[in-house]
Amino acid sequence: MNKATSIIEINGNRYDAVSGQLIGAVKQAARQAIKPTQGLSIDGFTRQAARAKAHAKRSVYELQRTPERSKTLMRSVVKKPERARSESKTKIRGLSPDYARASRAKNVPRDAKVQRFGLLPFSRNAGSESEAKSGEIINKPHVKALAHHSAATTALVPSIITNASHHKLERLLDYAMAQADAHKKELDKSIKNRRKLFKHIPRWLVVSLLVLGLTSAALFVVWHKVPQASLKLAATKAHVNASLPTPISGYKVGPITALDNAVRTTIQSTSDSSNKYTVTEQVSNQPAASLVANASGTNQGQQVQTVQDKDKIYVLSQDNNKGTAACTKGANTISVEGEKLNVAQLLEAAKNACKN
Repeated sequence: MNKATSIIEINGNRYDAVSGQLIGAVKQAARQAIKPTQGLSIDGFTRQAARAKAHAKRSVYELQRTPERSKTLMRSVVKKPERARSESKTKIRGLSPDYARASRAKNVPRDAKVQRFGLLPFSRNAGSESEAKSGEIINKPHVKALAHHSAATTALVPSIITNASHHKLERLLDYAMAQADAHKKELDKSIKNRRKLFKHIPRWLVVSLLVLGLTSAALFVVWHKVPQASLKLAATKAHVNASLPTPISGYKVGPITALDNAVRTTIQSTSDSSNKYTVTEQVSNQPAASLVANASGTNQGQQVQTVQDKDKIYVLSQDNNKGTAACTKGANTISVEGEKLNVAQLLEAAKNACKN
């Protein structure tokens, strides 16, 4: 069938000839929903379309933004129900006797084999009178007397316990006061703190200072008491390859000092410290004539003599009590000067100083 012949137009509306449905009704309804017409007419009444209201201009700085309270959950409904209170509370027993309980206990059937029912009353002098035998009926006056004695005993027991604990506490306090030594410890601690010389100095610094002091003291002792160490130190300071001279009999090595390119050794007498002579070793390789000129000096009254021993030449000079000797040792020149020395002692001192 042709598509155009299946459409019928009635009053300007197009209908499907087969199904009778209005063609384009769905599109028209959708269009009306999206954009309604200006004049809606129902039964001759026309409604004007409402104008869109203009939004009020508000500044964000003028508004006070506060969080709104949540309305999705109702706290009073969803909160945890309160715990049900128990109505049956434990009743506190008073000091008044419970007659109902006493009557129930009295009606309890008792076996004939049981000798006693209830608590045993406390009595130090419990005799045969207070003991119940099998089948014996205890009289009421006797029961009342026993009950009264038990109540009096129980009333005395707390006071006895209190007195015992009080005496024990007193003994503990006396013992603690006698053995207290905290004040003594504080006194000892304060005394120890006063005795500390390096209280506020770190331990490593104290140890370093102690080691440095001990080392300095040891070097000082070695310098004065060990001649070899003193000579080595003086020779290093003077830049001279010096050797330690051997003292003559009755003398010992004394202080050793470093001069300008020379090392001077003082040799003292063991009996008289004022009696001494010096040995000076310096870098100067002089011939024998120069040694004679050095030894004689400028005084014309000096007696100068030359002594040759093997390959060594010793120049001796005497001027009153002062004697001088000179010799060569390798690249060094050694001079011996002393007072109260005769020629033999002066020559021996020069030989001991100049020997290799």
